[in-house]
Amino acid sequence: VYARVCTNNLPTISGMNGAAVFDTTICPGANLCFDIQSSDIDLSQQLTLSWNQAISNATFQISGASQPSGRFCWTPTTSDIRSTPYTFTATVMDDACPNRGFQTVSYNITVRAPELEVVTVDNSCSGTDNGAAAIVTQCVGCSYQWSNGSTSSGSVTGLAAGHYSVSVSDPYRGCNLSSDFDIAAPPPVISLQNSIVSAPACSGESNGVVE
Repeated sequence: VYARVCTNNLPTISGMNGAAVFDTTICPGANLCFDIQSSDIDLSQQLTLSWNQAISNATFQISGASQPSGRFCWTPTTSDIRSTPYTFTATVMDDACPNRGFQTVSYNITVRAPELEVVTVDNSCSGTDNGAAAIVTQCVGCSYQWSNGSTSSGSVTGLAAGHYSVSVSDPYRGCNLSSDFDIAAPPPVISLQNSIVSAPACSGESNGVVE
């Protein structure tokens, strides 16, 4: 009788697209796809990859031989909007003998309703073009198109009184949003300097004159 020490390194699974990211947010109607990769430093072992099919209408395609990868895809609808994330798990298992090693990882996807809120500052005086507008929640990587032609950022200045719009494209979450807003101005100030004012002849009458 003899005893043999068995050692086995556990296999691992990557985050979304190989990064250490396991959570994401997406808008309804956008197509979300990402890859996850299994690995094992015991290169002689054969790995198997599976998922728990916890998100309906989503797909998980597995490819590769000894260290397979999985591609998750899902296009949520407006009926999938909710505050809590959708979660699925992926499991990788090796073929070590006598004890097989495995790891299970969770991935979280939140489907949120698109929102676009614009705050405005009206012109301070009639005839001035110092109105402004800004998007309340700006996002990294988003592109902006204001109706006055500006595309530089999530805010714009130097606006005259009038009606405007802004469109925002968020490539990360797959959202395309737009909003309309108005910039107002106070009425013009009427100067009575050098004018001749004649008061009404009697109290309550409306026969005063400004010349």
